[in-house]
Amino acid sequence: MNEKQIERKLGIPPGSTLAALVALAEQVRPEAPWAAFKPLWLALPWLEPGATVEQMRYGTPRNVHPFAETGGDLHHLGFLMDRDLPTDERPIVYVNPKDEDDATQIVASNLRDFLGLVAISFAEVVSRGATDADWWGFRDQWYADEPARLQEMEYLSDRLRSIPGVVRPASPSRVANAYPDQPFRLNFEDSDQDERSQGPREADLKNNLKDAEQASVFAQRALEERRFDESIHHARCGMQHPAYRARCLYILATTYQRSGRKADAQSAAEALLGAWLDPAAILPPGVHPRKVIERDDLISLVEQLEGRRAAPLIERIRKAPEIDEPSGDFL
Repeated sequence: MNEKQIERKLGIPPGSTLAALVALAEQVRPEAPWAAFKPLWLALPWLEPGATVEQMRYGTPRNVHPFAETGGDLHHLGFLMDRDLPTDERPIVYVNPKDEDDATQIVASNLRDFLGLVAISFAEVVSRGATDADWWGFRDQWYADEPARLQEMEYLSDRLRSIPGVVRPASPSRVANAYPDQPFRLNFEDSDQDERSQGPREADLKNNLKDAEQASVFAQRALEERRFDESIHHARCGMQHPAYRARCLYILATTYQRSGRKADAQSAAEALLGAWLDPAAILPPGVHPRKVIERDDLISLVEQLEGRRAAPLIERIRKAPEIDEPSGDFL
């Protein structure tokens, strides 16, 4: 499974570490990669055919995006989504939905550090409260009478350490407490529904102006820093709100163009151009693209994508009249 396929299943760009974990799972257990690390209490159920990350959610805080389960009492792991960070640098949250809110904690500064902790013990016991002696003794405490299990856990730990940046830390308790913890609130509002509203997903953004604006800002910043996968993800989210559709389409087309995905760039640009040239007024909260995207900026984008074939399109852009409508003051 390549990174694009992983992103479609996961819902966010996977980052190099999670992509490497998935690739390793496919090597270790090609017939069932979602269960490759189950002896370490670490499962990736969204890799199963037809499964999704959303099916993992149970009490998951709104600002956590799940990626793994332990297999015990609905415990699961997720990325903290509070700030605009590459996936590889997002803190890891251990979600305990059958306890009080404060039992859900940040347990590692990033996925590499988390996997290093799993390589010492196993995912079910990862916590901020364990001492170094606890960490190094967990396996014997649980499986002293199962030498075959301990051998399998050691083998999988060695495989985890083949992922770049994953090491067994000398002081696991220090690693587990390296990132400042913060309060979390478990969310069970829609736990009985197939579709849950648990975080900054596209469906939430259709009616949430503030989140859509933030997504567009994140997308632009990621583009400027050449973090193209992050930019694409945030632009796709932001464009779900009608007020930010044009702006995010422009960012999306630009990001695709700069990352060498010309066909995708042309598709996004065509959608933007069609809306930009349409003279029909748009009712609030929508905003006409001519009030958002400068004429010269659109011409520059078309020139980059179409080259010599851009002349007829540029002529149409230059001749399009200004739009004067109430929605123009919305942003």
